[in-house]
Amino acid sequence: MSSVLPLLSQTHFTCFFVINLMTSLKNKLLFFGLAISLFCSACGANLYSESLSIALVNEQYTYQLYAEDESWSVFDDALLLFAQTGGVLPDGVSVGSNGLISGVPTEVGNFEFRITAYAIDDEWDVWDDCCEDDEDVTSDREWFTLFVTEASTNEYCPWPNDEQTSGLYFCAGNLVQTSLNADESVDLDITYFIDFNNAKGYAIDTLEFTVFFDPEFFYVESSTLSSQILREAATRAGASLEITIGDDYVTFFVQGQDMDFNRSGRLVDLPIFASQNLAEGDYYFPIIIDQIGSSTNEGSFPTAYEVDGFLTIQPEDSDDA
Repeated sequence: MSSVLPLLSQTHFTCFFVINLMTSLKNKLLFFGLAISLFCSACGANLYSESLSIALVNEQYTYQLYAEDESWSVFDDALLLFAQTGGVLPDGVSVGSNGLISGVPTEVGNFEFRITAYAIDDEWDVWDDCCEDDEDVTSDREWFTLFVTEASTNEYCPWPNDEQTSGLYFCAGNLVQTSLNADESVDLDITYFIDFNNAKGYAIDTLEFTVFFDPEFFYVESSTLSSQILREAATRAGASLEITIGDDYVTFFVQGQDMDFNRSGRLVDLPIFASQNLAEGDYYFPIIIDQIGSSTNEGSFPTAYEVDGFLTIQPEDSDDA
């Protein structure tokens, strides 16, 4: 028997299986030890389930799994089949028998699921002596995590699934409303972006940032500011939240309890209330990074960028012919 684990392959990132062959002449049994590595030179490393690319809610997602090795030809005649055999995928996403994870996720969050890869080979004669059936069917399985999040409403913020942009971004949203009257509110989205390929090395587990507003036009209500405003980029890390409110600002101190903030995505939805009926125009919400920190990384952090948010009041065109 042999074991086959799926090899992760991304649009900008590919790893290949390392196969260790152990032969026993006494009983003619062959055993294949397969291990997956995020860093292909690290033989025998465990699979990091977070290595799947990030999915965006209500956007098409595809990710191809592989089980192959370029150094051996033993799988050349094998039929490889994949199946989900445990856990949960987000609504709208499925795993095909060809190993393609695809679909349009309709919910955000962390989704853990198990994939089993089956290798079927009926042409390798060496197995005839040890197996009763004409076909040899072998399998192996591994758990994965698919993180689904929502992109910033600010076009100047990198998308969470961008694997080419480096650095760290804090982005306040760009909202458009036809009107906003006194004591009505909008949720200003705060999105966190971190370099995908180096995020785990930075091991950032502390985030502090401040959002400013003009008190002539806006206010925040303390009763609406609780852990319930944390979004998936924070909750996946089991984050705690501390909030300081001033006359014209709100400061957030977010600390990961279960893991680092190593995935980009929606961090907070901040309810902001209008203190008067707002006239047509733009209203700005500057954001500053107060600190980023790590309890384990004593090295340097990526260059940090702040992307200010704004609200546009744009009444509907009333000229209906």
